[in-house]
Amino acid sequence: MTDQKQISWAELGRDYLSHARGIFLVAGTGSFSASGAKAKFSAVCGDIPAVRFSDFTENPQLSEISAGVRLFEKSGCDVIVAIGGGSSIDIAKSVHILAGHATGEHAAILRGEKDLEPAVAGRAFIAVPTTFGTGSESTQFAAVYIGDAKYSLSHPCGLPGAYVLDPALALSAPPVIRASTAIDALCQAIESYWAKDGSKESRAYAAKAIPLLRDNIEAYVSSDDLDVAANMAEAANLSGRAINVSKTTAPHALSYGITKRYGVAHGQAVALTLPAFFTLNADRGDADTKARMREIFDLLGVKDGAAAKVWFTGLLAATGLKARLLEIASVSVDDAEELAAQVNLERLGNHPVTLTSNDLIAALLA
Repeated sequence: MTDQKQISWAELGRDYLSHARGIFLVAGTGSFSASGAKAKFSAVCGDIPAVRFSDFTENPQLSEISAGVRLFEKSGCDVIVAIGGGSSIDIAKSVHILAGHATGEHAAILRGEKDLEPAVAGRAFIAVPTTFGTGSESTQFAAVYIGDAKYSLSHPCGLPGAYVLDPALALSAPPVIRASTAIDALCQAIESYWAKDGSKESRAYAAKAIPLLRDNIEAYVSSDDLDVAANMAEAANLSGRAINVSKTTAPHALSYGITKRYGVAHGQAVALTLPAFFTLNADRGDADTKARMREIFDLLGVKDGAAAKVWFTGLLAATGLKARLLEIASVSVDDAEELAAQVNLERLGNHPVTLTSNDLIAALLA
């Protein structure tokens, strides 16, 4: 994995912004101010001209990203700074990757019909997360939508060269946002650990993240303890580093259809099906998978898949999240079959055991 550098606000100003011709700032309309990031950014930005792009939605559409690319290319800025949640950072990644490509080529690139040739020489890219969940500041891929169809845009230059982890930025988020983002970090770390494409490196990141998440999520959701938030920032970053190597598996693949159809927040959507795979993977996996599942149970502090499911369900309840899709919506077998049929086959190929449609349907209806 390409080396990244964790920096402070002061280092951001001194080492990156002070030398910039212009700063292209990608930041949403709400959290940028509410989190305190706006004041901190302004303090280190000085008189360097900044062009702000915030005309995008929570699930970034390609049309929004293409507009961002055009604005960035027109601006002449040589530094990109993304401040916000996963969507803001994904937008910045996409702009960084697609800059230099004609607008008419963007859809073909997303669909894999045209190769990427990013022109990134002389540009710096820094991310500052205001939520601690996806660890997007340490991954090279971004979610992009064309209508209702989701695509993953991935390139090494999508990985920010540096990032600021400021635990205070997340404390303005309401408990429901903290819960959903934190549980996403835990799901990512667990999935990374059992993923077929996982490595010694990715499992090492996940092995550090899981205990931190296990021990801090409840306090993070219910309090404004800065030390707890710092632990969550570190854990989410480690989870992002892990998933950047291994990629995700079935629970994440299923989550996108749940979010699209029922409007469920991403982390909550992933958490609805993940518990079903504790026992499924442990029962049907090969020797290596069974060993990894035992290691996951040890990291969670439980004895087996059944106990892991009980613990995970209890954690969801303690943080105000739901444990079953049926608690959120009336879901028929036909609905579940449609959701299962929409799953990204690439992510299913990364799951540690071979899954059938019936397995996916059962996880959705559990």
